[in-house]
Amino acid sequence: MKLVTKTILIVIGMMIALLFLLCSGGLIVERGFLDLEENYSRSSVERVVHSIEAAADEVGRLAADWANWDDTYAYIEDRNEDYEASNLIPSTFDHLNVQVMLYLDSSRDLVWGGSYDRDQEPLPIDSELFSRLSSDSESFERFFAPDDSFSGIILLDQGPLLLAGSSIVRSDGSGPSRGTLFMGRLLDQDQIAVLAEPLQVELSAFRVDQLGPHSELEDIFMRLSDSEPVFTQASDRNTISSFSTVFGVDSTPVLLVQVDMPRNIIHQGRKTLFLYISVLLVGGIVVGSVSFFLLRKMITQPVVALTDATLRVAEGDLNVSVSASGKDELGTLASAFNIMMARRRKAERDRMLLLTGIDQLADAVLIADLSGVVHYINPAFETMSGINREDVTDQSLLTFKEKDPGSEFYGILLNVISCRKEWRGRLVNHRNNDRSRIEDTLISPVRDPDGKIAYYVAARRDVTDQAELEELVRQSQKMQSIGRLVGGIAHDFNNLLQVINGNAEMALLLMEEQQPADEWVHRILSAGNEAKKQIKQLLTFSQQEGINPEKVQVNLEIEHSLEMLSKFMGGSVELKFSAGKNLGTVRVDRGQFLQVLMNLCSNALAAMPDGGTITIRTEDIRNVPERLRHHLGSTSDRYVLISVTDTGCGISPENQERIFDPFFTTKKFGEGRGMGLSIVFGIVQQCNGHIEVYSVPNEGATFRIYLPVCCESDLEETSPGKSV
Repeated sequence: MKLVTKTILIVIGMMIALLFLLCSGGLIVERGFLDLEENYSRSSVERVVHSIEAAADEVGRLAADWANWDDTYAYIEDRNEDYEASNLIPSTFDHLNVQVMLYLDSSRDLVWGGSYDRDQEPLPIDSELFSRLSSDSESFERFFAPDDSFSGIILLDQGPLLLAGSSIVRSDGSGPSRGTLFMGRLLDQDQIAVLAEPLQVELSAFRVDQLGPHSELEDIFMRLSDSEPVFTQASDRNTISSFSTVFGVDSTPVLLVQVDMPRNIIHQGRKTLFLYISVLLVGGIVVGSVSFFLLRKMITQPVVALTDATLRVAEGDLNVSVSASGKDELGTLASAFNIMMARRRKAERDRMLLLTGIDQLADAVLIADLSGVVHYINPAFETMSGINREDVTDQSLLTFKEKDPGSEFYGILLNVISCRKEWRGRLVNHRNNDRSRIEDTLISPVRDPDGKIAYYVAARRDVTDQAELEELVRQSQKMQSIGRLVGGIAHDFNNLLQVINGNAEMALLLMEEQQPADEWVHRILSAGNEAKKQIKQLLTFSQQEGINPEKVQVNLEIEHSLEMLSKFMGGSVELKFSAGKNLGTVRVDRGQFLQVLMNLCSNALAAMPDGGTITIRTEDIRNVPERLRHHLGSTSDRYVLISVTDTGCGISPENQERIFDPFFTTKKFGEGRGMGLSIVFGIVQQCNGHIEVYSVPNEGATFRIYLPVCCESDLEETSPGKSV
């Protein structure tokens, strides 16, 4: 993996980590807003219950005020009509905001009773109430306690009634008690509205005995208990409801109270949270982009340049250099690299000059190490020995001896190497059926900087012609006339040979003494051929191809990929493609798009070990579901839906929640890294799209990808479907 790719992956990983942290933090904060909303709703319904109890207490105070009145005390004794005419009239009921009043004597007999609605029209409540008081004396026993008062709620045919009873005594509280005064206030819609107004909530009250079997309200009522007196639920996206019970005089629930509140808290919280996360995310993207740009410019590009230059050097190109503009460690490294390459080029030029000179020497040259392995022979040695150096390079001297058995040279060389000595002399080479050749031989060690012998260089010169010529000269001296002529020619020829051979010998002697030999080598080179051409430069390392988003027709791209996908899945799986019509064009990277299809099909293939069917469908989406709006990174009103469906084992609900998490996998250890679907998720997110999964265990799975349309027109018609 290249350094640029690693840098991109690191930045992307940091962005994904930032996104994960932001989402995690957002979920935590949102949970806090939900708890705040729920607590506020719970407290509201608790305040409503307290308000109802307070209203009952208010009726109790009214009953106590009237019962502890001397006129009332006297009325129970004498039943005077003046008391009734001035006090027990409809306007009094309206003034006190009560709908029923009962006067009972100490024998619990009715002295007077009456009931009126808020329009001062008679109601039958008094008779019903008196009947209840008479028939269910045990439940109402606390109302008849002497020198005391009590309030509570009872259910009548007319509705819930806030009932209060107080013992009738004198104004100073002295007795004995003459009876009990009952007052009641109907808890109708008007009274409920009065209770809800100061709390600014929408209040509803339901009689427990009229909830209805198997109704939603009955289910809610059954959830309430002493340990959980309040139940809260979100009725819809904009309303939250809380429920609680109100107990009657017999300590049993009589009313189910419902408080509905707008979900302003969570909406405002989510809006604020969205803005906060958006700002952080945009800031993170900006910081990540700037960081990537700076890393790429200041670190990645110089390192890549050094890497490319090093690869070119490894391929044989020494004419490379890198920019060393920075003053940091990378700049120092680049400067050192350039200096090293300058020295390397000079050393290579010197080496090539020396190698060219040795290659073009008329003398045969061989270089071997201390183990007797030959590493170099020049063309003259090939000609002299008849051995092709390509066949014997890095071979033992014994191999040379087998190929050239008529020469004593190899045995002497092995002996010299083993003794670590130097040798010079003349040898006679009996090569095959050819005439014997006379060779002057020099075997000399080459030492390393520490003075230790590293290699041996052997030089062989064929002096057969020279020896024969010398023999002829000696014979021709007997004949003076011919001898003078031959002697002159031999003298001139010797002069020419001395120029070449003498200079070569001087160069060799100087090389042995480790002194500069450029002047002598140049004299030899001036009589030779031109230097061999330098090794051709190899192609430089191709630059990496970056990600290339382009406009893509989804149907055509999928059709082009079907054959490859089918081969990838094998014959046990049937691949089907259902192409939608009138699809817009999306903007994606073709390679990434293929990777998405491959990863999804690979995931589906793993879910169908015994074979099955994979169906790829495309569809034009013009109305995106509201639940997906906040997931999509595009404001487009039109999307292309790509769904991949398999007939495999399906995905459990708990795994669906984590299926796009990095490194999450249900496969055995070593069978998968858990990155396939998370990579798909990341690619879709980069395209401003969204991916979701729908699955039922044992019924297969469907992955849906929404990609925003960037171009409205479809360039060509596609087939309605295809199977592979």
